[in-house]
Amino acid sequence: MALKKYLLLFPFFLFNWASLAQGNTVYRTLYWFRYYNQTQLTANTFLHVEVDERRLMNPDLQFQLFVHIHLHRRISKSVDLAAGFTYARTNSSKSNDLVVPELRPFQEVNYSRPLFLKIQGQIRYRLDERFIHNNDKIELQDGYTFVLRHRFRFQLSRVLKKFESGKVLSAKISDEIMLNSHPKTADTFAQNRIYGALELQLNKNWSTEIGYLNLYQSVSGGDYFSGDIIRCTVYHRLPLAVKE
Repeated sequence: MALKKYLLLFPFFLFNWASLAQGNTVYRTLYWFRYYNQTQLTANTFLHVEVDERRLMNPDLQFQLFVHIHLHRRISKSVDLAAGFTYARTNSSKSNDLVVPELRPFQEVNYSRPLFLKIQGQIRYRLDERFIHNNDKIELQDGYTFVLRHRFRFQLSRVLKKFESGKVLSAKISDEIMLNSHPKTADTFAQNRIYGALELQLNKNWSTEIGYLNLYQSVSGGDYFSGDIIRCTVYHRLPLAVKE
């Protein structure tokens, strides 16, 4: 199916997953700050390194810390393949006493192409192999729990303005749904993220982005987590040092 046909489904994902909730829903506001480095190794190979700090607003506590490292290979003008590894740690929402580590290899494929009205469309599929440290919500236990998760992201982006100074302002909107498929996982639905942002490219190496993310997530015991999130990102792009 062509990308345009997939994108016709995009509006159907933009709804409140809270309408599906059968259990209790816990609501919180958060802010996320991310440093995203993209280093070009060859003409078609890129190393991505992300450090993502996620904090609760009230109380002001670190909620999660993510470090992603992934290697991308562009196999055509439209298709990019990647594999990587994530180390994550999640703190208790009430204190920093319990810290739950997670180890996560992942693979992904990205497909993008121009659409209409200078809009760029992108579809990303990512497969997460999650190893979450066992815990009883008070302290860590021996071993890890394995969860297989499928992530489907649909994104549209467009350049809004190019300034005489060389700066470029762009907008993006995306929706990502995550589904569990491991037979021992009770809940198929994992989470849904709706995101809109503005990115200001300062020069060829640096850009900044600020956006709003609506998160709806299934948690243990049949309950749900709903979050309004302000996300700030600093992109640092390093071009190929030696031309091939």
